[in-house]
Amino acid sequence: MDKQIINKKEIIINDKKIQEKKSDKLSNTRLITFIAALIFDILAFIFKELEIAFAIIGSILLVSFIILVIIHKKVTNKIKRYDNYLTIIKEYEDRTDD
Repeated sequence: MDKQIINKKEIIINDKKIQEKKSDKLSNTRLITFIAALIFDILAFIFKELEIAFAIIGSILLVSFIILVIIHKKVTNKIKRYDNYLTIIKEYEDRTDD
């Protein structure tokens, strides 16, 4: 098989692994951020004297969560694209190895 295709396949596999690790980290960070935002919003209702501070922190965390969701979506789309590339390469290998 073509060395160029083999090299491309290896690059895609390595990049996909990197993106999967990144996706795992983003998933965990999203969860922690969302839980922290909820906790600070609850604390804002409980402690009236610190309501503004807790509400601001909770709002910042909520915005951070939304940004993380957008970034995570881009990473998962990249992983899907790599899967499609690998499928195409596999089909090419199957056709040419006969």
